[in-house]
Amino acid sequence: MPRSLLPRSPARKALLAAALLAALLPLSAAAAAEPGTLTVQPRPVEDLKAVFATVESVRETLARTRIGGTVADLTVTEGDKVTVGQVIATVRDPKLPLQLAALDARIQALTAQQHQAELELGRARQLRSSGTGTQQRLDDAQAALDVARAQIAAMEAERSVVAQQLREGEVLAPAAGRILQVKVIAGAVVMPGEPVASIATDTYILRLRLPERHARFLKEGDPVLVGQRGLAPVALADPGATALARGAVRQVYPEMAGGR
Repeated sequence: MPRSLLPRSPARKALLAAALLAALLPLSAAAAAEPGTLTVQPRPVEDLKAVFATVESVRETLARTRIGGTVADLTVTEGDKVTVGQVIATVRDPKLPLQLAALDARIQALTAQQHQAELELGRARQLRSSGTGTQQRLDDAQAALDVARAQIAAMEAERSVVAQQLREGEVLAPAAGRILQVKVIAGAVVMPGEPVASIATDTYILRLRLPERHARFLKEGDPVLVGQRGLAPVALADPGATALARGAVRQVYPEMAGGR
């Protein structure tokens, strides 16, 4: 067991204090004899901390179906880059082509009725001009022709609606970016409004999740040095010798979760 080097008795303590005071007095006298004064001033010292950040997109959006049906074509996969309006999938409803065919047949039948009504109106006009036909027959022929034309216009409008639904089977990219996740597979049955893929926009940020004790020191506009992945923390000791980019704090979120 080693012994202590400190004195044990009060007399020894007094002798040790006297010896230390005698040793310090010459130094104090020499310092007082030197000309000039020593000025102590506070100055800011950079305290750089190495933290990890994740690259994330500013916004994420979903490409959704506009009609229900079966996914016939799926042209993208995770990581693909897309542009605005690009077709990323096609949804087909087998009932829509049948409805178009039925409407086309009805339009042809109404067109034949319109042609017959035009012939009847022509004969009624000839008979009326010769005096052998009545005005009522002429009016009935004109009304029959107007009804046939109105029915054809209604059928054409209904056909346009079905044709538009058929075109809406194409799932379009709502924004330019990259596909993060494809949520369906080819052959899957989807409902109107169901998401097909999630897309990250082309604008990216570095998201930092720091301990909550740093919250009161962070504000928008603070400078940040950004390095490549795998940068050693010792590289921050000399930022000029390392390829570091400069950024700024864009937003401080007023939310804490898990102490961060």
